[in-house]
Amino acid sequence: PAAGYAKVGVRRKLSPSKMSRISSTKFKYFGSVKPGGKGTQIKLQYKRCASCGYKYAKYTRANANGTWKFELAAPPRGNTYYYRAYSPSSSSYMAGYASEWRISSW
Repeated sequence: PAAGYAKVGVRRKLSPSKMSRISSTKFKYFGSVKPGGKGTQIKLQYKRCASCGYKYAKYTRANANGTWKFELAAPPRGNTYYYRAYSPSSSSYMAGYASEWRISSW
């Protein structure tokens, strides 16, 4: 039989993602990406309800250590927002997603 080649994609891993409160109205969402590291584009997505679809918010790039971070404002009083970060696919890697975080404001 003839020899064949198959391209196998490697998924980027965005973990562990964490959320911490900076002040009463601001949060820091951060984590690391592997493989790829420095310069990897990381996009932030959000949604306003558990069953809604995600929308693009903004992007950042991973630093030399492969870490990334976003500063988030607390949602308006009485609302809940859901956030997740992801690294889009490229010619070398499949898309990778971080765990989802929920912020509620009362």
